Amino acid sequence: MLIAVVLAPEVLSLFGGRYPEEGTTLLRLLALGALPYFVLTLALSVARIERRLRPAMLAWTAQAILALGMAAPLLNALGVTGAGVAWLASQCLVAAGVLVVRLRPRPRLISRGI
Repeated sequence: MLIAVVLAPEVLSLFGGRYPEEGTTLLRLLALGALPYFVLTLALSVARIERRLRPAMLAWTAQAILALGMAAPLLNALGVTGAGVAWLASQCLVAAGVLVVRLRPRPRLISRGI
């Protein structure tokens, strides 16, 4: 992730033209989105293993709605960089929400010895 952020212009220069000028910020935003994406994917994979599919589907749906809902206005305002901002913001918001839900204290069940 850090390598992609630092070397974004050099990587994009391999494609020639104006890629480094117009795509560097977008590539950096997408690379930064890898960390919240990892958190989200890991938490949702655990939810699937625990057979708790409803929270997993709600999180993925929320992420998609947020990303798509923010993309159109941000594309108009920021150009292609707006799509990266929408993606990163939606990933961060949903990953934070998932972490809050997963890390909240849960009441322990008291087992009775039989």
